[in-house]
Amino acid sequence: MYVGIVVQSRALPVAWCVMPQQEKWDEGQWEIIGRLFAQVACSLTSADCTLLADRGLSCLRLIKACKQVGWHSILRLKNAEWFRRTFRRGYRDWEQGKRVVKKEGEQWYGKVLLWQEHSFETSLSACWEPGYDEAWLVISDRPASPKRVREYARCMRVEAPTGCATSYGDLSSRYVHKAEVAFTQRRVVSASSLRCSSAAVTLRSKFPCATCSRTGRMASTV
Repeated sequence: MYVGIVVQSRALPVAWCVMPQQEKWDEGQWEIIGRLFAQVACSLTSADCTLLADRGLSCLRLIKACKQVGWHSILRLKNAEWFRRTFRRGYRDWEQGKRVVKKEGEQWYGKVLLWQEHSFETSLSACWEPGYDEAWLVISDRPASPKRVREYARCMRVEAPTGCATSYGDLSSRYVHKAEVAFTQRRVVSASSLRCSSAAVTLRSKFPCATCSRTGRMASTV
């Protein structure tokens, strides 16, 4: 599990924690995530950070973890999630996301009560862009709009998280002005064939451009 700064299409690790996949450990996953968030947040020079999370990680606990460190959040939902959309001065009945945006070209933006067990109020941006297999449902603490969907799509640009980690030189916080955080989860296999679970939090920021070809980036990827 690691936290990294996103530079162009790379995530450069700045804080991490190694955990076994098949064994139990004393510290819980969310305690570790909170600790890593706090370590990175104290080094940022700007409060304008946005966490991006995919469908497998989006939950109320992650939203609360973002609030604790003062980060915004943009999280993608599963299309089967239940919520109540605003209607006049109240809310509609509970419905699934796949019933709201049913075909290409359809979209909906507004406030919802999310998750039947929580009734958490948030902003939902739902759209089905032409050429995609399904709709994207994105929630955020910021107002719902097509911009939220475009912002979430940026996390898809991160290719190899550990690529070119040393090619950008000084990673001090003075370069971090406006950061976007991508929270993804994947499995990796180390050189010793030890399989572990890796949760990555990446901060997208504008660093000084460095000379580093794509070939060089690929060669430096672990």
